[in-house]
Amino acid sequence: MEGLSRRTLTCAAILLATTATRAARAQSAPSQDAGADAQRAPVENETTTQAEALVAQGIQLRRASQDQQALALFRQAYALAPSPRIRAQIALAEQALGQWPAAEADLRAALDQREDPWIQRNVEALDAALVAITSHLGSLEVTSSVPGATLWVNGREIGPLPLSAPARIETGTTQIEVRLTGYNTGRRTIEIEPGRSYRESFALVVINTDPTIQRLPGQVRVVNVTEEYVAPRASVPLMIAGAALVLGGAGAHVFWQNRVTVYNSGSPASPSNVGSCYDPTEQHPTRIARCGAVLGESWAGFGLMVSGYVLGGAALVTGVALRFVGGERRVREVAPSRRASLVSAQCLPLLTVAGATCAVQF
Repeated sequence: MEGLSRRTLTCAAILLATTATRAARAQSAPSQDAGADAQRAPVENETTTQAEALVAQGIQLRRASQDQQALALFRQAYALAPSPRIRAQIALAEQALGQWPAAEADLRAALDQREDPWIQRNVEALDAALVAITSHLGSLEVTSSVPGATLWVNGREIGPLPLSAPARIETGTTQIEVRLTGYNTGRRTIEIEPGRSYRESFALVVINTDPTIQRLPGQVRVVNVTEEYVAPRASVPLMIAGAALVLGGAGAHVFWQNRVTVYNSGSPASPSNVGSCYDPTEQHPTRIARCGAVLGESWAGFGLMVSGYVLGGAALVTGVALRFVGGERRVREVAPSRRASLVSAQCLPLLTVAGATCAVQF
């Protein structure tokens, strides 16, 4: 329906413009009864004729759906011979191109000339076009804490703040920026709905190059800044795991040494070697079985010892490195004490006979 109504309005506007162009040409001939009209300057007549020719070409281009080229011709014609009719043609071409804010401004300016005969004849069609245009717009009012800032909307400069009137903005997602040299750019994204009004306020902050000073509009605040080291969270778990593995490796080391001692103690010539691998047990009744079991246990202890030392040492070293080297340093603001603020505020230089002194009032 929207596309159909737009095409209907466009066709009506083109038809009305064609009729008006023919009427203008017919009226361009000088009247025999008006001697003053017959004495008009030739340059003015030529300018009007050129403007009418440009309008006629623009209407033909609009019929061929070449609205951008038509808009350029309409603007040239308006520059030569401004009139409400040509201003309305500019607005209708901008409407066809979706340039809603410009179309509304130009069409309202044309409709303000209600005394113009062409506007009077086509006021209903123009009012309908204005309703269609305004359905794509909302109003935006922006204020800034610092005078002289500039408002930008969707990358397009609107003007310096405060605006003389609320800005007319196309509907949809809108990126608002308030820019001023020496201040951080204020940015905000809002959703513009048709026919609604919006008000946004921005508090600009001075660009801060010194971390010990925070500047706000109209004031300077001195703060204390401390630097702290923040270690990664994984450092402590790695250190704990590494220490546990090293302790496990130490226990395996003791077990391995015990098995080696058992395997190497005693000899076949001393059958009473209790506790040695020559001492048979119910599980290992023979010497070969007993010594083989002790040898296997020693190798198992040796493997656990090496694994505990290597893995635990690596985890421990990594955790320590992260804890004391691999973190980051952060700057944290600390508010100055009230006493320090009072001292700094009340300490004034005084000239005395002995020299310059500082009077401090608590």
